[in-house]
Amino acid sequence: MVKAHNFNAGPCVLPKKAIESAIEAIRNFDNTGIGILEISHRTPGWERVMAETEQLWRDLLHIPEDYAVLFLGGGASTQFFTVAANLLNKKAAYLQTGVWAKKAIKEAKFYGEVEVVASSEDKTYSYIPKGYTIPTDADGKLKPQTTTPDIYDDLKTALGAVGMDLDQVLAGMGDNGKLIQATLQGISAKALDTAYTEQGKNYGTNQAVEVFADGTFKLTKNLNFTLGIRGTYENQETGYSSATVPSMFGAVLYRPTEGGAKVTAKESYWSWVGRAALNYMIGRNNIYASVARGRRPGVLYFNNDPKDFETLDPEIIYSYEAGVKGSILEGRLNYDFCAYYYDWYNYQTSVFNATTSKFEYDDAGRAHSLGLEASISYSPCRYLNLFGNWSYIEGKFNEKDDNGNAQLYAGNRFRLTPKNSFAIGFDLNVPAGEKASFYLRPTYSWKSKVFFEESNESEFTQDAYGLLNFTAGYRFQPGKVYYEIGAFGKNVLDEKYIVDAGNSGRQIGFPTYIGGSRSVVGVMFKMGF
Repeated sequence: MVKAHNFNAGPCVLPKKAIESAIEAIRNFDNTGIGILEISHRTPGWERVMAETEQLWRDLLHIPEDYAVLFLGGGASTQFFTVAANLLNKKAAYLQTGVWAKKAIKEAKFYGEVEVVASSEDKTYSYIPKGYTIPTDADGKLKPQTTTPDIYDDLKTALGAVGMDLDQVLAGMGDNGKLIQATLQGISAKALDTAYTEQGKNYGTNQAVEVFADGTFKLTKNLNFTLGIRGTYENQETGYSSATVPSMFGAVLYRPTEGGAKVTAKESYWSWVGRAALNYMIGRNNIYASVARGRRPGVLYFNNDPKDFETLDPEIIYSYEAGVKGSILEGRLNYDFCAYYYDWYNYQTSVFNATTSKFEYDDAGRAHSLGLEASISYSPCRYLNLFGNWSYIEGKFNEKDDNGNAQLYAGNRFRLTPKNSFAIGFDLNVPAGEKASFYLRPTYSWKSKVFFEESNESEFTQDAYGLLNFTAGYRFQPGKVYYEIGAFGKNVLDEKYIVDAGNSGRQIGFPTYIGGSRSVVGVMFKMGF
């Protein structure tokens, strides 16, 4: 295969080893038996990947510890509205120093009032304006808070206005009143540090020994039976350390370990998974049915607190699937239809605890998913291919667990799982002589409402939306080198949507909303050999 090179700004050519490592992680991440695209971004394995990635960036760019590394979706244009969506309250002051700043101003206007305090557009952005004034009513134009509120004195004043004395009320509560009084006085009108940081590290190792067998038996000329089984012994170890010095309010994200030392815990599991499948071939068409038992490893974790250690049993899933796929009309029509049912035991998820302001892993008990999928592609002629796919997923938590108890999320839908979705498009490739061709590839994809939390809270949802994308261009290959010039469009109709919400920001009272990419239309040039 001819190796192509991308000369666009942004993505670059990757080493072969990096590509192969990524492929292996998609198939089997860290020998867990599950792909990296199939795990939660809050599992310990993924947290290790993020921690290592952040450290690599710090080492490469010499990023000091007093700077945070943010991993954000989308490019620069996406951040223009993401910043405003998360930070703009009523009014923002902008300094217009270039075309990118002008685009940022345009996006911010969707979320609040914007005042351009100075601009160098009059001289094609050839200088940085000086001497401008930030309006007093702009967000953030406040006096710095140097002390905590005087809660104790404010309460005394408020109660005194209705003829009550705070000290007498607390004295009448005995020892509890003394404790409340000491607590209130301890946090009232106290000087605040100019900076406060918390830090912590997660550690983890996973060792596994597996024995497996898999074979296919030919029952008749067209009927095959496949049977496979895998046994696993797994030893997990997790650890946590933090040298955080708590403020007067205590530690928020990372509770300190004694002396900043690492605390660890271990757990071992025996498990088995397997599958059985029948398939019947009729020419190039396959009718099949299968049943399988799968497993997600158990979870051990310190929830950023040496005293908050939890374990979750391995998640077990039984899957049942039947369908037909194949090719007819001399290969011009390809199809794939299937129905499936998944039954989960010890379904693992993460829950936001409003009392502790932390995400905690949780065994959500029983869950199920009923699904239908269909895909089809048809080539009416050699230059044109039409395609489309549709899926229906009814993924919910059961009303009761194995013991007959009502479940916390009874009837709730899975996060990031639309009930309906589809995509349609075509691929047109018209020859222009022996060594050149024109192409056009538009696609439209749509998905129904999704929830971003298993709690199905209304503020963490995205209503149904669709995206229109396309590529079009001209490709010419006079010899071993080919040239391609074209145009592309992503989210051409400029649909506004979010791809995730809630996340770690909820832990400090500021849920984060991650916006999807806005409309991008451009031209490209490629050369390969």
